[in-house]
Amino acid sequence: MTTEDVDLYVSVNGLPCSWARVTVGYVGPWQAEVHLPVNTTLPERCVIRIGDLSLTGSPVPELDGTYALQRTTRIIGGAGGWGRDVPALGYHNDAGVKALLVAQDAARVVGETLGIFTPTRERIGPDYARQAGPASRALVDVVGGAAWWVDYAGVTQVGPRPASAPDAATYTVLAYDPAERTATVTADDPSLITVGATLAEGLDEPGTVRELEIVAGGEDKLRIHVWLGGTGQASGRLAGLITAITETITSQRLFGVYRYRVVSQGVDDRLDLQALDPDLPDLRAISPWPGIPGARASIAPGGEALVMFAGGDRAAPLVMGYAHYGADGYAPVSLTLGGDSGSPAARKGDTVKVTLPPGTLTGTFQGNPISGVITWNNATADGTVTSGSNVVFIAPTITAPAPLDGDPA
Repeated sequence: MTTEDVDLYVSVNGLPCSWARVTVGYVGPWQAEVHLPVNTTLPERCVIRIGDLSLTGSPVPELDGTYALQRTTRIIGGAGGWGRDVPALGYHNDAGVKALLVAQDAARVVGETLGIFTPTRERIGPDYARQAGPASRALVDVVGGAAWWVDYAGVTQVGPRPASAPDAATYTVLAYDPAERTATVTADDPSLITVGATLAEGLDEPGTVRELEIVAGGEDKLRIHVWLGGTGQASGRLAGLITAITETITSQRLFGVYRYRVVSQGVDDRLDLQALDPDLPDLRAISPWPGIPGARASIAPGGEALVMFAGGDRAAPLVMGYAHYGADGYAPVSLTLGGDSGSPAARKGDTVKVTLPPGTLTGTFQGNPISGVITWNNATADGTVTSGSNVVFIAPTITAPAPLDGDPA
């Protein structure tokens, strides 16, 4: 078979393509499956052409193969890098770590290019811990709820999808399923039917494309299958399904650390807590874990506590930490080492009260030797600790500072 025998309406890097299917979701990179009637290895970056539509992407080596001297391969939009791993990296900026910086770093590691970047917030806080793993995880973290996708030019965009309204004369709706809100469309120029385009011609009511699939080649030269459901904030059917499955699995466990307000603390140190998250219940008689063996922590009512559930088990809540202020201003946590059965400790330089032991008397009286035990009337005396062990160091007493601007008072 020669290139002249194949309709070049569909091609990859100028090579004839007998069949291609391009899937474009509301979020993430587009992907294409192409069938080449020639056994040619594709380069790291390639261009798919379907009529006037041009898409730049990268083949996936793991999803590429030949049969009968013909090649079938999967191509991912852009560099195909958002699924690759990035190393762990920590960020800190007292003014707030920029979301763009984290996204640019991840993109650079995996060879992707960022275009428009409109996250839900410009800065993500003073610290960010990028975990080792897929680069897309870091991108999703910092863009918040904003949509991200790889456009047909292979550039990653963050922000709302651009809206469009193709001229009614440029496309035809061949079929429509009102229950599934899916339509089959044909068009002279497939680049006009995009995610975000509003279709009205041939439909009882206009619908906006949220996902699409372009099938080119074979008996039907071009068919575009579109989904007109969802909203501009929805991630799409596939992403929504994956999210629903993930939420079903993770909802069986309660991971994370949650803020509670201390209502009261019992004589056994256990705490009654009021949830600050409306989706969580109030808790009673929860044991605190100060984090220091043999220590007890006391906190004034109105202060905040951090609660986690060991192993994500809803039946195992634990108080893991406290805020430094309460409802009426600063309310430092009182930490006692040793618990009820322990003994107070003194540091070098501290004034202490000591008990005098009985004294021993030896000598002579009127020329006669004497000996005996002296018992003191006042058996205690004040003193100062002048030495101590280097094995244990005791922290100095901490006085709560005055409230800073912006702190609760």
